[in-house]
Amino acid sequence: MKNLLKITVFVFVFLLLNFTIYAQAVEGAYFTLDNCSAGWAYSILNETIFDVFTKDLDSKDYNTDLKKKIFLDSDAAKVYISRLNELKNQIRTQGIKYTIPKQNVSISDYDLRNKGFWLQTGQNHGMGTVDASYKFTIGNFLYEKLPITEESISFLGPKYLNYKILLPIKEEIAVKVEGNKNLGVRLEMKISGLTEKKFNFYNYNGRGYELTQKYPTATSMKIILFDVNTNEIFGEFNY
Repeated sequence: MKNLLKITVFVFVFLLLNFTIYAQAVEGAYFTLDNCSAGWAYSILNETIFDVFTKDLDSKDYNTDLKKKIFLDSDAAKVYISRLNELKNQIRTQGIKYTIPKQNVSISDYDLRNKGFWLQTGQNHGMGTVDASYKFTIGNFLYEKLPITEESISFLGPKYLNYKILLPIKEEIAVKVEGNKNLGVRLEMKISGLTEKKFNFYNYNGRGYELTQKYPTATSMKIILFDVNTNEIFGEFNY
């Protein structure tokens, strides 16, 4: 009886430890939903466990269709498939957050007439198409309800546009924002799926392109302006 009890306890502890290890292992990706870029959101919605759980499922070990098939037929793969389905549901229902890299944040001086700051969200011009994006996007997330304003770059011609959005802020708070070198912009949103958009892009050499891209699409969006060092929030803007 004592031996049976010992065996039962041993099996329980073994299963508990392995479940804990497996639960940790299944998180094996280079992102969290508290900072999930558009690229990772795209992978969750459109790609496979090999594209998402890249910490655990090293591409060198699954570099042929046969190797992938053998793994997908195993019990271990079921854990990752289940987790990927959970992630898809989470970004649709609970949402994700994404902090735009500091070097990509472009914000104007305070606009006294409009009582706010203009945050540049994108542009339809540049050197090459790497950073090209559709008008109603920010951080490569699509949200059609963004109140985007077009700004023509006069010295380049009327078809060259910057896209920007006004962040209305009271003057007493604006004094902390203007000239602040530690400004951060965080997006909070729920993602419904992927949407394909066509748009025109103009290279500085004068050549125009018609581009097609798929974007993770938000059903709601909050833009938060904050200090990355102190985490002080200057404004939250719901769209």
